[in-house]
Amino acid sequence: MSAIWVFIESDAAELDGYAQSLLSAARGLAGRNEMPVVAIAVSAVSDAEHSLSSLQGENVSRLLCLEAGTDELDSSSISQSIAELITERRPRLCLFPASPLGRELAARIAIRSHSALVTNASWFGWRQQQLVINRPVCEGRASQTLLAETAEQVVVATVADGVFPVTPAAQACETALEKIELTAGEAVPGSETLSESITRAVDMALDEIEVIVSGGMGLGDASGFELLAELAELLNGRVGASRMVTDQGWIGMEALVGQTGTVVSPSLYIACGISGAPQHLIGMRDSGTIISVNKDANAPINQIADLVLVGDLYDIVPRLIDEVRSRSSVQGVAS
Repeated sequence: MSAIWVFIESDAAELDGYAQSLLSAARGLAGRNEMPVVAIAVSAVSDAEHSLSSLQGENVSRLLCLEAGTDELDSSSISQSIAELITERRPRLCLFPASPLGRELAARIAIRSHSALVTNASWFGWRQQQLVINRPVCEGRASQTLLAETAEQVVVATVADGVFPVTPAAQACETALEKIELTAGEAVPGSETLSESITRAVDMALDEIEVIVSGGMGLGDASGFELLAELAELLNGRVGASRMVTDQGWIGMEALVGQTGTVVSPSLYIACGISGAPQHLIGMRDSGTIISVNKDANAPINQIADLVLVGDLYDIVPRLIDEVRSRSSVQGVAS
């Protein structure tokens, strides 16, 4: 029987909110056609027993646990293994988180399994037996509706965090465990590795940080992030970014804040040179305190900001850095 598959990236014994959201979306869609929901996990991320335990009460019929035999995730091997399973078992839909790993896996798997790929899906439905998917376009100002070519077409889709609400399963079923040995990754035909680089790891995910200092096109170029990083470090925070600067390659996708990146709600969000496209505002509007630093007093982001500093960010941010340092120095002497 055809099924809805969900890739579980969480490495905890209990499912995180993102995984629960994807499972809720899968259950809602699968229930309309009486399809089973199947979870996929990698044993290097979460061992089989923990993954199985965390799925109790989620109405998941089967857990496909890929046994990697190593603590390091190999995206090529994972994508190759899942693509082979898709080719063999033909699920109707495979859901992946729109995280850096999830986006990479979804793209690789779609190519290897000759499946359709939809990014940032926001709604799923059925038109008779064919799958219908909506996704935001034009930075969230419009919506695109996609229809599967046939009732048998496999669709691989990524979903941003928080798009689907977490809802409890109406019923429960026993989850069967199926362990699968991870297949060695193979090069995609026609692909070529031009260069390799190592991205510095961060200790916490962007959505777990209490202070985020984000930059947009107002920075002028990539070097502006050095200034923002200095302020973020003083505030024990991290640097974020808008979609346009990540598209320009000024900073990695792991810094992207927005509907197509990471949805965040830190205690303090400082937006520097960000105009405020709808997809970005969706990703940070629930922050505790929002400070906008912008030359344009009428920038859309200023409408939701708690404090607006109008002026050149290269004048304002250094003054903020000096002020934070000064206060930190006084506190240090007092202590």
